[in-house]
Amino acid sequence: MSLDLSLEIWEALRPHIAGGFQAAADDFVSILSENAYSLEELSENTTDSYIRSSLKDYIELDDDEPEIDDDMDEYS
Repeated sequence: MSLDLSLEIWEALRPHIAGGFQAAADDFVSILSENAYSLEELSENTTDSYIRSSLKDYIELDDDEPEIDDDMDEYS
């Protein structure tokens, strides 16, 4: 499965996660890491704040990148 497809799946599932975004993102990043996906490439290809927060446990992120407010309200 490509990284782009993985991110598309994440975006499609987000509205259905009932507010547990950070835990879901932690699991998402963990699974990608365990399956040899490049977390640096993931970092370069997403602006999702929950995924970026999860990535901080694995890699050093550039703090100069803009944060995107991923409020649950946008999916209501």
